[in-house]
Amino acid sequence: MNQGKQVAVPHSPHNMTMWVDESKIKPPKLRFKPGMVFVYQGEIILLQAAFRLRDSDREWRYYGSVISRTVDDTAKRQALERIAHYVADAADEVVVYWLFRNSLDAITYFGWLPHIGDGRVLSNKELIQKGERLIPELVE
Repeated sequence: MNQGKQVAVPHSPHNMTMWVDESKIKPPKLRFKPGMVFVYQGEIILLQAAFRLRDSDREWRYYGSVISRTVDDTAKRQALERIAHYVADAADEVVVYWLFRNSLDAITYFGWLPHIGDGRVLSNKELIQKGERLIPELVE
């Protein structure tokens, strides 16, 4: 059974908190990590955070930013140059192991991340089936 707890939203005004759930189930393997760059459905996307939802706790979801809406060699090179300075400063804040109650809560929690482009929420399954890794390693 899940138990609720309140967590602080990092870098939020007025020390905002939100309710999340803890799970006694071991989380699945984290296949992709924040900092990886993917080509997904005609867009280049930087993964910025990983989380799970209460209703689907066996699958990781990723919050990311669209770096480019075109995918050609020039766009790929420019996207990699654009994110060269991106560093996920607080690794324990960008991969969370408790469960959000919905995607909107996750987007609110990760609102402190730099807005590099439009936000996207992608599932592990979507990235495995339709995603292509632009670079094999994390951006450092």
